[in-house]
Amino acid sequence: LVFKNMKIEWTSNSAMVLENGALTDPHAKDLTVTRCRINQTNLGRFKYLKKSDPEKRGYNMYQEAITISKFDGFTVCNNHVSNSLQEGIDFKFGAKNGKIHNNIIEQTRAAGLYANEGLDTKIFQNIIRHIGYYDAQDGKGLRVAAEYLTERLKQLMPSAPANVWFKDIVKVESGGSGIIIGNGDLESNGKRDFETGEVSGIEVYQNVIYGARICNISVWNYWRW
Repeated sequence: LVFKNMKIEWTSNSAMVLENGALTDPHAKDLTVTRCRINQTNLGRFKYLKKSDPEKRGYNMYQEAITISKFDGFTVCNNHVSNSLQEGIDFKFGAKNGKIHNNIIEQTRAAGLYANEGLDTKIFQNIIRHIGYYDAQDGKGLRVAAEYLTERLKQLMPSAPANVWFKDIVKVESGGSGIIIGNGDLESNGKRDFETGEVSGIEVYQNVIYGARICNISVWNYWRW
């Protein structure tokens, strides 16, 4: 399975969701994502329910710009990922034997690169910068996502000005690190069957990481809800 030389922009959720079943299913084999330009993703779908809880209004930003799950043998290289309201590249739930290299990941509101229950993967020669910051480019196209994030900001920072847009909203994003290595959502009441809590064999070397709002590299032994 090969994706190359594509331009993907302005999505409500991910640019690519590449998944293969539950924990008991066999891994898919041999995935390549290369030479793709991915920009302005995970922006949230339009509001269609009038509910008081902003988490239930129909917004959908929960996957990452590139999501890889349950693949054995994958390569993500020479891509440019920018301006995502979630993570840039995430491999998770037993994805293994991967290589992530020579990518540029920048201006993602959440982590640039996330190893979430990943195994035996090399992360090298990437440029990861300006993480935890987001450049909206087009305010009209992002109004719904802005409303959602503004309401979240009010909950987390009640004293913040009412008319706040992305540059201030991202200050409350806990995942704004260049690279996060973690072991899943194990403390959540909604733990899913395919989570194992296992992460091992992750090699990180020869990357350039700078301008992250939280940490350049963060290693978690539990998911912080």
